Amino acid sequence: MGDLFQSVGIDIAKEKFDVCFKEIKGKRSIIKGTRVFGNSSKGFEAFHQWCAKRKRENASLVFVMEATGVYYEELAYYLCSKKERVYVELPQKVKYFAKSLNIKTKTDKVDAKLIADIGLERPRSLSPWNPPSEGFKAIRDVSRQLSQLKRSKSAVSSQLHAWKAAHGTMEEVVKATEEHLGLLNQLIHKTESLLLNKVKQDRGALRKSEQDSPGQGVGGDCRNKGDC
Repeated sequence: MGDLFQSVGIDIAKEKFDVCFKEIKGKRSIIKGTRVFGNSSKGFEAFHQWCAKRKRENASLVFVMEATGVYYEELAYYLCSKKERVYVELPQKVKYFAKSLNIKTKTDKVDAKLIADIGLERPRSLSPWNPPSEGFKAIRDVSRQLSQLKRSKSAVSSQLHAWKAAHGTMEEVVKATEEHLGLLNQLIHKTESLLLNKVKQDRGALRKSEQDSPGQGVGGDCRNKGDC
């Protein structure tokens, strides 16, 4: 009797997530099921029950997902609370794995199967996902907000320059854009101060954010399935 390994690949988006439940014994691998669940607490419970029906006794089961913006986090926390083995992989790693298998078709269902294969074929290269500390989460979230504010400031600055360069732009439009820019500058200043305070409170969390675990960087990691 050979060892039995099971892997659940999860391709997650803002509103839903596709899953593929696979198992391998020796050199034989089979798909035990595929399904789509809502990215919500109700969906998490239905998903966990669905997996429990397919889990074999004494099988080694892992849950593998891709770090998609922030949308994977609630499910990862949920699975950890259920004492499941959770792995979160960077999108680039999943991409390279697909390339190594010469997989060019890209759909949510295909991605879920691919991610399940990572759990079966490369278990030793995976690092368990551990929930970040509150200090780390605070620094990450404030940093993300600061990055977004700075991107907005850049866009508004460019728009203001364009309004001023254009012929006959209404004075009210220029003034409104200047006020918008001023407000952004105020928010950036407040957010920078908040970030500084959070860093002073938890320098260990800052070091962790710099080392970065998959999908947990202060800037985050986004794909075209929703904005961060």
